[in-house]
Amino acid sequence: MSYIGSRVTNSSTTLARPRDEFECSGNEKAFKLSQVVPGAFESNVQVVLGNVIQEPVSAYTIQDVYRLTYSNLSLTTGASQPKRGDLLTQGANTFLVVDATTGILDVMAATAGGAAPTTGSGLTLNVPNIDFGIDEQVKHNDETITYTTGTITGISVVQGGGSGYTTSDTIFIGAPNIGGNERATATVSVSATGVIQSITVTNAGKGYVTPPAVTITSSGSGTNATATATLNSDGGVESIAVDSGGSGYDFISTTIAIENATSGGRQATASITSVDGSGAVTGVSLTDAGTGYTAKPLVGVTTGGAATSTGTGTIAMAGNTTTVTGTGTAFTSQLTVGQALFVGESTLGFIDAIASDTSLTLKTTVTQAVADTGFSFATRAELDLTFVGDEATLQVDAVETLVSQGLYFNGVPRPGENLYIKHEGGSSFQQVPAAGSVTEDSLSTNLKSFTVDKFTTSGASTSTFTLSKTPASGNAILVVINGSVQTETTHYSVSGTTLTLVTPLSAGVTVTVVHLGFGTVSRNAFVDGTLTASAFTDLSMTGNKIANNTLDGTKLANGAVVAHLGFNPVASNAGTAQSIDSELSLSAALNMSAAGSGQIRFPATQNNSTNAETLDDYRESSLASVLGFGGNQVSMNMGATAVNTTYFTKVGNIVMLNMEMTLTAKGSSTGNAEIVLPIVADASGDAIIPIWFENMASGLTSMIGRIEGGSQALKLFKRDTDGEYTACTEADFTNTSHLIGSGTYRSAT
Repeated sequence: MSYIGSRVTNSSTTLARPRDEFECSGNEKAFKLSQVVPGAFESNVQVVLGNVIQEPVSAYTIQDVYRLTYSNLSLTTGASQPKRGDLLTQGANTFLVVDATTGILDVMAATAGGAAPTTGSGLTLNVPNIDFGIDEQVKHNDETITYTTGTITGISVVQGGGSGYTTSDTIFIGAPNIGGNERATATVSVSATGVIQSITVTNAGKGYVTPPAVTITSSGSGTNATATATLNSDGGVESIAVDSGGSGYDFISTTIAIENATSGGRQATASITSVDGSGAVTGVSLTDAGTGYTAKPLVGVTTGGAATSTGTGTIAMAGNTTTVTGTGTAFTSQLTVGQALFVGESTLGFIDAIASDTSLTLKTTVTQAVADTGFSFATRAELDLTFVGDEATLQVDAVETLVSQGLYFNGVPRPGENLYIKHEGGSSFQQVPAAGSVTEDSLSTNLKSFTVDKFTTSGASTSTFTLSKTPASGNAILVVINGSVQTETTHYSVSGTTLTLVTPLSAGVTVTVVHLGFGTVSRNAFVDGTLTASAFTDLSMTGNKIANNTLDGTKLANGAVVAHLGFNPVASNAGTAQSIDSELSLSAALNMSAAGSGQIRFPATQNNSTNAETLDDYRESSLASVLGFGGNQVSMNMGATAVNTTYFTKVGNIVMLNMEMTLTAKGSSTGNAEIVLPIVADASGDAIIPIWFENMASGLTSMIGRIEGGSQALKLFKRDTDGEYTACTEADFTNTSHLIGSGTYRSAT
């Protein structure tokens, strides 16, 4: 886990420089830095590993980091999400993951200066072997990290084996096959009386998870010596203690052997879960998938099963083959496909096909050659493993290069060591050109020309002149008057851009001022009124010429656009919002016929106008239709939104509404019936809304809604059989009454 710190490098200025810190896991050699290393120069950072300052270039290099945006991540069963330290493979190129978040991987080439990744599918991901001692044995001068490239995901029964098995029989799965381990070696010291006195470790080896067995042998008369090994924190043998010195040993005939380190990883295990009544295997279970497998290992039941029968003749195999050749054999009559073939106690494999009496093939390749020898056979249980070769696959959708933001360590820092990277600032590479090597062709045009100011006096007694730029000093200009070179102080002085002569000149005198040294390009503020129409080519001031958001209110004088724009712009800054904070007057029609146009937007809160010719509001909205009796809704239930909504459009002070209301229970409230309006009506004048209805109480022939001035309610009135309109009440409604009405009214604003 990395974090960013800082250190004070100058107590008087409290100048702080960034620092990256990492606690090493023993399985990483690439690290993403918090900032760019200027110029990718290794000397621009100080790298300290385990309190030892590392040598730039020889110990580490600065590399690019590639940010990958990925998708379609497919994880193997049991695999974890991508994380720092993982290995990413794309074709023949490999990359080390230096940072990982959901959907994004920061990677560096697994070899310094390696190729960059590209977009595409089919990338595979694997993890460093940190679960089985590798992290305890890697030193910072090692060059290799091993990675898991496969996972056992299941076990199954191919054939039950007929008979002779119980659930207590043993299933054997081959050992993990990752490499990178080394056997330890040692020498012995023997006393004059033949006793083993001490043992010296000459090579600690690596890859040990548990202390290895130590065997002391003698081709002479030495016996009974024993010893015990102790491991160091790196997975190597730290020391070997003599438990018993024995007797009869000598230097010549005594040898010591240390058990080889495990092949790395944890060996997978499985068990038999069920057998049938005949003793055939019917069920198996993977109890531990193990770790460190790069290919599917062998699997078989090593105990139980039917007795073997001796075969006729002898067999032989060439090695690294599945073909078995017989001499004097009767394969076709004596053997059947699926049986197991044995040489002594060792299983060669299961028969896949029988070609003739003297030739057959096995299901799996036998690596060791077999000389002419006798054989036996039996019907045995056959098992198979499901093996997935990679931790994950993914697709890279985009690649971004973080230039010079990665540190590639040439070795592998050991686990637990602290790695400090101090950013020493922006020092840059400088080189002094050789004398005479800078020619005219090496200089740009502006470095080969001088600025010249030329004046002609127009009146008597002229002594001051304004220069086009400020010289560095009086000696940085050459002043010539009518061909005569002048001297600073004696003839002139300079203050800013003002040249002052000691002796005033009469009219008609020519003064030439040459600015000495390298010419440069200057950008001066524009003098008022200098940007005239002739300064711009027609249609030249496009959006590309002005950076976004630069011409805001602080950059333009009051009235500058209105007074000086001159005529309507031909094209707008497409796609960006435009603001006008004063009245816009148009002398022609406003054309809004473009495909992306046709919309006028008003503020959410009305900016009310007293001008009768001003449209100050527009709104389109809806609300749930709300009915009340006497202003109450006790136990009243309204219908679904689709049949119980009031839609309205407000243009200025005119409200157009379309109302639908449905009851599912009218409740127990009493009083006159009213429906809530979306906007308060204007105080002057009433409005009438016609109402269509169904499922009302008997006796109604028609219904209207009346909006009284200053009200926000639509009051419902019915026409009785006598032709009079009276207010509707709860008695006129049923539990399924349905109303629809539409019309317009004036709003208060």
